[in-house]
Amino acid sequence: MYQQYFQNMPDDELAKAITAFTQYADKYKLRRDTDGEKRMRKLIEMAKNEVSRRQKESSPY
Repeated sequence: MYQQYFQNMPDDELAKAITAFTQYADKYKLRRDTDGEKRMRKLIEMAKNEVSRRQKESSPY
């Protein structure tokens, strides 16, 4: 579900999302909510994978 959402997201919005997810993950960590932190870390990973995929697509090599 989120993977398709990230694929349709503009580059600048994707960068903002990664920043926001990181902040949320840190807040969950402070509250010792490991489930919330894991969810946010998974979203961060998915968003970063999308960034990597886009970079590979745009690379001429």
